[in-house]
Amino acid sequence: MDDAATTARALVFIERWRHQDPALRLAEVYADDEGWAISAALYFELAECLFRIAEGHVREAKLGWWLEEVGHYADAAPRHPLTQAMHLRSVSAQSIRALVVAAAELMDAPAAENRTQLERQRRPLLLALGELMLQGKSQSVSGILADEWIPALTRWDDCFRLHSLGRQGNRAMPILSLAQQAELGVSRDQLATLTDHQLGAIRRQLSGSWMPPKPLPLPPLGVYCSLWTGALRRRGGAPSGNALDAISAWRVARRWRRQIAG
Repeated sequence: MDDAATTARALVFIERWRHQDPALRLAEVYADDEGWAISAALYFELAECLFRIAEGHVREAKLGWWLEEVGHYADAAPRHPLTQAMHLRSVSAQSIRALVVAAAELMDAPAAENRTQLERQRRPLLLALGELMLQGKSQSVSGILADEWIPALTRWDDCFRLHSLGRQGNRAMPILSLAQQAELGVSRDQLATLTDHQLGAIRRQLSGSWMPPKPLPLPPLGVYCSLWTGALRRRGGAPSGNALDAISAWRVARRWRRQIAG
């Protein structure tokens, strides 16, 4: 399979996530190339295992497949369209292994007592994702992002978690810490029975405390997080991907470019 066909297969696979998440499509406009979306899609695949699949054996089997894929990638024989595209781009096997292993360890972690413990548990996953997204970037760009990369990826992960709130998979893998569940007055099982309106109210409440105003990093990550933060605060749901979102995305990208130029 030639390079163009390999990339095309990966992009077709990414379309699944674009369809579910219009913010991804808008954010991709501001990416240098396809590498960012490929890394994002791999995160989504793993996060889906953690938070959106109810059956434990299915979750374990899917994550087990990805752990096997790490070995195939190291042997230069990846099977998945995303990892095939990563191999084409010379992404290190160590970086992919770090992301997959971090997801598997997170699945086995006990429920976090509080927000601080939750952030400590998921830090390896976010560090690995950041490394994937930064591969191929210049040292100057990496330096600019050093202090804000993990906070931004924390927001990225928060957005996915909040959007997953109420899915049946939440019964097995807690999205919230025990302290947050107690504050809301709901159990893990009760979250799966709430109406969309009730879940929207919880998302709005949590997004206000989880996502304080702060500078966001370069597009496309900053665009993605900004669109999600705004949608969660306004209506407790996902971005619509409409013309207003497109304008908002452009404004975020323009602000960042001015910051770098100034």
